[in-house]
Amino acid sequence: MASSLVDGCDTVFHLAGPASVATSFDAPAEFVRAHVAGTATVLEASRRAGVSRVVHVSSAEVYGAPERNPVDESHRLQARSPYAAAKIGAEHLVESYRLAHEMRITMLRPFSVYGPRQSRGGVIADIVRQLLAGEVVGLVAPSVVRDFCFVDDLVEAMVSAASPAGLPGTFNVGTGAGVSIAALARAAAEAVGRDVIVRARDADRPRRAEIQELVADATRIRAALGWRPRTSLVEGLRRTIHWFRHPEAA
Repeated sequence: MASSLVDGCDTVFHLAGPASVATSFDAPAEFVRAHVAGTATVLEASRRAGVSRVVHVSSAEVYGAPERNPVDESHRLQARSPYAAAKIGAEHLVESYRLAHEMRITMLRPFSVYGPRQSRGGVIADIVRQLLAGEVVGLVAPSVVRDFCFVDDLVEAMVSAASPAGLPGTFNVGTGAGVSIAALARAAAEAVGRDVIVRARDADRPRRAEIQELVADATRIRAALGWRPRTSLVEGLRRTIHWFRHPEAA
């Protein structure tokens, strides 16, 4: 059945699977089933159908707590959550198909992706809900630093990876700029012309699972695919907040 879904396809984009790090601690087996077994199904179906190229979307979470920032693609992989462990398992499957079957596969590791139609879970959705409801935003980890990549920019990276000029390999997708969660909340407030009070609140995952800083070194994707982000954080947040306010208009 899976093979029939990709019959006649030139390129397969594989992004399927739950994306919440926090939720993965409550349902580790489900995350492994979706990301590891699911990836095996996609790869085997693509192989049997003779698909020319697979673009596999992984995650920067595979780096764990990096030894250096910005982090490049040669950095060791170390899971800090069941989600990250499942993504690493999926990456190893991708590598096995690339080597054993000589499949043309490009693997992308997006950093913190956000934008219209995003999940209503996660830090940006949490900030936006609180921001639209009042002047106080409670944050689980205000000092944590992430690299926020707007969804349109990720889509452009995927299209570049699938183009005839796109090279097989593994590429980070990020801006190269780190932003603390507290600064993110203030930028979201700026996007809607408001001030906000930021307060800390209880964690939603084991303390040792938290990654304090995760920022992309996107040198490789710029050199190989000519990709670079186009959307500023404030513009991306403005468009995201507009969607949360008017989801029916999207």
